[in-house]
Amino acid sequence: MKLTSVQNLLSEISRACKRFPVEVIFAIIACIAATTLIHNEDKSFSVSSWGWRVMMACNIGLLTSFASSLYSRYRNLDKKGTAILYLLSLTISVTFLFILNPMEQERDIVRFFLISFSLHLMVAFVAFIGKAGDTNAFWQFNKTMFLRFLAGVLYSAVLYGGLCAAMGATKFLFNIDITWKSFMTLFAWIAILFQTLFFLSGIPVDLQKLQDDHAYPKGLKLFTQYVLIPLAIVYVVILLSYEVKILVEWNLPKGLVSSLILGYAVFGILSFLLIYPLRKQEENKWIVAYNRTFYYLLIPLLALLFVSVYTRVQKYGITEERYFLIILALWLAGITAYFLLSRKQNILIIPLSLSLVTIAGTYGPLSAFNIAERSQLGQLKEVLEKNKLLNKGKLKPITSKLDSASNDRVIHLSRYMVEEYGLSSLQPLLNQDLELVTDSIKEKLELTENKYGGNRRTHSWDLRNAEREWLEKNYKLPVEYTDYSISYRHIKADNGNVLPAVNADFIVLIDNSSDLYQATTLAALDKDSLTFRLSDSSMTIGIEKDSISRSLIPIINRLEKVKPSPEIKGSGKTSRIETTGNLVVPRASLTEEFKIGKYNIRFYINEINYRISSHAKATGRIEGVLMIKKQE
Repeated sequence: MKLTSVQNLLSEISRACKRFPVEVIFAIIACIAATTLIHNEDKSFSVSSWGWRVMMACNIGLLTSFASSLYSRYRNLDKKGTAILYLLSLTISVTFLFILNPMEQERDIVRFFLISFSLHLMVAFVAFIGKAGDTNAFWQFNKTMFLRFLAGVLYSAVLYGGLCAAMGATKFLFNIDITWKSFMTLFAWIAILFQTLFFLSGIPVDLQKLQDDHAYPKGLKLFTQYVLIPLAIVYVVILLSYEVKILVEWNLPKGLVSSLILGYAVFGILSFLLIYPLRKQEENKWIVAYNRTFYYLLIPLLALLFVSVYTRVQKYGITEERYFLIILALWLAGITAYFLLSRKQNILIIPLSLSLVTIAGTYGPLSAFNIAERSQLGQLKEVLEKNKLLNKGKLKPITSKLDSASNDRVIHLSRYMVEEYGLSSLQPLLNQDLELVTDSIKEKLELTENKYGGNRRTHSWDLRNAEREWLEKNYKLPVEYTDYSISYRHIKADNGNVLPAVNADFIVLIDNSSDLYQATTLAALDKDSLTFRLSDSSMTIGIEKDSISRSLIPIINRLEKVKPSPEIKGSGKTSRIETTGNLVVPRASLTEEFKIGKYNIRFYINEINYRISSHAKATGRIEGVLMIKKQE
């Protein structure tokens, strides 16, 4: 039986090579590039650069050729039409081989993942474009691909684990030098070539027959019904409750709400797609109701999402992350309108529209990178104009001291522009020819790399750092964040091990250095429970239904007036000012008294840690003793 299974696997792989020869060639080239990269990465910058570029191009070529194969087979194209599609996929792959250069342009890593994501989506729908009646075939095809991929991951993991164990045993028993590079090479060939062959061998031969295939995995229904849908319900309950809270308190939404809304949308849409074939069955009519309810509930959440994005864009401009958040919000709004208003409700529109949106956001004048660059440049220009640092639209060296907020914004925006888009992105604000400046910086950096025998070229981060330093030096830009000028203090009470004799009914030790004491019942006082909670700038002590919150700011202010001890030592000065130290103060400075219900409380603080920045004061740890006396 074992031999038969191996024979069947080899037979399937052989058929996959015959059905998808171009895809297999791309996978083999990617494996060779990965092997070369693993064994030469620390020796040659050029090899590393081209290794990554070849693997990226092969990934793009494999996906485009696979999409071409599916389209040609489903549309019954002749050999000439199929050859044209393969030639087009090869052209696209070679083009990106020279366009993408992640070692010199880090944004190309993001571009690659966006392109790959879009092409994966294209593989899902390309064979079914224009086939409105083949919705079931579309679903069955993607179900098969998804399950085949998961099975391939399992097979690859087991195979890799077994071979690694065999290699380890060989190294131990025969004292053969097997390095980590050998293990990484094995991983590359299994993850790329074996996984690709295994996956391709499971692709249905006749896509037309899938339309009549109504098989549905029961486990998939159970997973969707009892895992994904409940998760979506939990998300929507939390989000709708938060939206009500916002309306009641009339506060702006927090940034995390955007991720939660997108999480709800992902769970909801994925749930609908997974159980889509069951919607017409009499016992599953609830699926249609769930789908419409999901999109109706998404409407107020989309409004909240747009408000959340707008508040941040208005204040800080558009970045790549905010751009894609806006695009996803608009896409979700369009999908919601489609499924609520359209009678057809073709699920193919989901991957098709998302693929087009992703491609549109990757390259071109309306791409995430171009729009974000223009937006952040506008933000920087606005700050400079506000502080009168521009002369006829051009930046002049900064000779005056900026206010705290402007200082931090100039640092952040200038560094962001240089690190993300290069020094040339600031050309509209500077008089020098920044392309010549960058070339000069490159020459100087490459001269310092002679120890690499000419094999090494300048990393993108080396160049960006040098460009940033040139900008800060020549235009006297601020280099320190005022917001991050932080002082840390560790204060102790003198003779802290000795407490005054106090007439108390209860003594409770407080130490929030452990998570156990963040907000936990600490003691029972005549059946009354006592809790203690410490936040950034206040502490809350509760006894049953009564509680008291005390701001720790007055304590910090009082302690700051105490003259520091000569024993306090600073930790140095880097990109932000940090001073730390130990200070001993009189016991009276660390004693607080208050009442909670029927109890009088005296809090003897033995130790307290706190920090002071330009805009905030906060505590990190507090340790002491509560002396509690019950009123007569």
